[in-house]
Amino acid sequence: LATVYLLTRRYAEAEPLFREALDGFRGRFGAGHFETLTATNDLAVVYLETRRYDKAEPLFRDALAAARADPGERHPLTLKLMNGLAMLSFLRGRRDEAGRLFEQVLAARRATLPAGHPDTLLSAHNLGVHYRGVGRDGDAEPLFREAVAGAREHLPAGHPYTLRFLGSLAALLDARGDTAEADGLRKELEERKAGRKK
Repeated sequence: LATVYLLTRRYAEAEPLFREALDGFRGRFGAGHFETLTATNDLAVVYLETRRYDKAEPLFRDALAAARADPGERHPLTLKLMNGLAMLSFLRGRRDEAGRLFEQVLAARRATLPAGHPDTLLSAHNLGVHYRGVGRDGDAEPLFREAVAGAREHLPAGHPYTLRFLGSLAALLDARGDTAEADGLRKELEERKAGRKK
């Protein structure tokens, strides 16, 4: 139920359930157990999404340190924690750390997941957003294009990732004056949104 609340952005309802789960797993299995680390990530994401960064950061850092040891550097949970810490660092203005973490996550997901996996596409997009934030639009563009192409091929038409990726690429193209392609992407985005509501 807590995961449903998290996915539907009902954070106030998700938080006490994740806290209870985390306390229970810590007491039963210990701090470094897989279930404990998963619950830690989930609670940290609630804090991240509700902008309580001081609460999220130690959870991400402690769990990531434990997950790197076991289940390992390239395990999906470890990469999820690393991505969460990257997002947090980006939002707190620590761009060097954010960029390094986003790059590591993308490289690991490309190496371990099948082509077009949503996590890989999201990682490409996230790194592109980071590059835009530090003025590296030339590096961001191929990542946005990779995310859009993968979403078109592998995700449902109205998938939230697809809409996000189209919007990011359109904004980048607008910023450099390529309005014709940007307008085409925005039209596609609106069509996909409309199809999603049917």
